[in-house]
Amino acid sequence: MKKFYSLTLGILLICFCFCFSACAHDHTFEEKWSYDSDYHWHASTCGHEVKNNLERHTFDSANKCAVCGFVITDEYTKGLLFSINRATHSYTVEKGSATSVKIVIPAVYEGRPVLRIAQRAFRDSRITTVIIPDSIKEIGKDAFRDCKILVDIKIAKGIEIIGEDAFTGCISLNTIVFEETEGWSVDGEAISSEDLSNPERAAELLTTKTGEWTRTA
Repeated sequence: MKKFYSLTLGILLICFCFCFSACAHDHTFEEKWSYDSDYHWHASTCGHEVKNNLERHTFDSANKCAVCGFVITDEYTKGLLFSINRATHSYTVEKGSATSVKIVIPAVYEGRPVLRIAQRAFRDSRITTVIIPDSIKEIGKDAFRDCKILVDIKIAKGIEIIGEDAFTGCISLNTIVFEETEGWSVDGEAISSEDLSNPERAAELLTTKTGEWTRTA
């Protein structure tokens, strides 16, 4: 019996040493870059999860990483105007020269987040649809005021402030979806989550309660 245990132990020790020696080699790395949406790196040629030169992307004006070539593929409406906020290293967006009735706002522009929709950004515009990314924190005062044919917009879950009269005069906006219904108030008056969970009621409130909307976590 002792010989059996000794033999078994010896086999296990040999297997352990073999596996350790197979994994503990000096790694070599591929010349081409591997990447995800945030980082790029050189992967090991043996398939181990070892990454060399792991760094964040450095994006140029075309949303392409100058190092590895990764491109942000977010589609957005051409002609939108972006203004940089150097204090927060982010962008504010407004209509600019955009002519499409469908407005798609990107989450990232030139490698920096888009956090705010400007005051009067789309006021009195002939737009029907707005797609807002989760990166947006604030919709400015009068941003969509008098957009009379606007029918489709969601209040993304990242939004914490909706400025005064942002949707006043949006007479075709009969339904609206709040992706986050908890914690909203207008000039200090709490708005119930139940009301905001109802798209028709939410649209009615958003277009008639003209004060500043704020959300607390």
